[in-house]
Amino acid sequence: MQRIGHTVVAVVAGVVVAFALAAAIELLGQQAYPTATGAHLSNPGQARDHVRNLPIGALLLVLVSWIVATFCGGIVAAAIEKGRPRRAAAIVGVVVLLATLANVVLIPQPLWFTFMGVASIVASAVAAGRAMSFMAAH
Repeated sequence: MQRIGHTVVAVVAGVVVAFALAAAIELLGQQAYPTATGAHLSNPGQARDHVRNLPIGALLLVLVSWIVATFCGGIVAAAIEKGRPRRAAAIVGVVVLLATLANVVLIPQPLWFTFMGVASIVASAVAAGRAMSFMAAH
């Protein structure tokens, strides 16, 4: 039971880091690509229109935020959960992926963006787990 508690702490810490980093990077993106004056993104129709009209740079910045967030969150979780670093990083990746898929369902996005998001989150989680496994072995 103690081992499970340790894993839970590791995953929660990794998820918090991942979500905080994603929010921070996307907040910086808002500076470069501000929301149109008067737009209310809590309105699903306006949110869809906003995403539909985003420049490619804004979408790429969101992808970068997901990649960095997933990788760093996975590293944190794997560093705490030294016994099974790949599993901890993978769980963080799954949580980020589920949040991303929920976002895709709520706010339709370009198909290429959805595929790239899913692939990059999976790759980032795997890379974090492998990196920490390699570090632990050496």
